[in-house]
Formats: sequence, C-alpha cells, structure tokens
Amino acid sequence: MKKGFTFIELLVVTTIIILLSSVALVSYQSAGRKARDDKRKADLEQIRSVLEMIRSDIGCYPYNDGGTCRACLPPASGAWTCNGVTYMHEFPQDPKGGQHYYYYSANGADYVLCAALESSGNRNGCPRNPRCGNNWHTICNYHLSPP
Repeated sequence: MKKGFTFIELLVVTTIIILLSSVALVSYQSAGRKARDDKRKADLEQIRSVLEMIRSDIGCYPYNDGGTCRACLPPASGAWTCNGVTYMHEFPQDPKGGQHYYYYSANGADYVLCAALESSGNRNGCPRNPRCGNNWHTICNYHLSPP
C-alpha cells in the first residue's frame, strides 16, 4: 500500500482553502468600505462645525450671494479662510481619492452637506441635489443639515 494523498483529497483541501480565502477577502473589503464611510461622516461633521463657526461670526452660512457669505464658500482644497480668519487649515478630501464625493448647498439660513457612502447601511438621501460634487455619476446618499 502506497502512502500519500489521493487526488480527491488534494481537491477537497484546495477547495476549502479557496473558500476560506474568499471569505477573508470579502470581510477585508467590507471593513475597508466601512472605514472610508466613517471617515466621510467625520469629514461632514468637521465641515458642519466650521459652518456653525462661520455663521456665528458673520451671521450666515456661506453661499453664492455675491456678498459677505460668498467670500466664505468652502474651497475645493487647501485652507478655508473667511474675512482673514482661517477656520480649517485643510479642506477634507474623499478618502478614496481622485474623486470629490462631498456636496454643499446653502441659502444663507440653511445648508445641506452630502456624501456618497459605499456601504449599504446607515444611509439617508440628500434632499436638494442627488449628485455629489464633481462626480456627476455618483449619487449622494448621506446628508447633514444644521443641528
């Protein structure tokens, strides 16, 4: 009698290894999506705080009015400075990079901040504009408004 593994035994072991690897890969990808979504939510909360500070200082939320509030519109990148005061040293960028997934809309008395989350849980749609920033193919599915 020969010692060793049969072809069937090797196939079973290989199949089990492939299945376990697949489950681990899916779990890893899911954790990455959740981490990026958490970062997006934290970024929106940070922007919300800045908006509240600006409103406290100048009396309105930044919007395209041609006046005081226009001078304080959120930048695409870099520092957020308004009337000589720096409120944010670096405007947050989407953690996935390359695309801008944040959207901001205001009328002076109210605003909405939106982001495109990757995961399926914990979403609430953007009420004013379903598209996110410069990425017109991405639908915003999470928003914040004034507290």
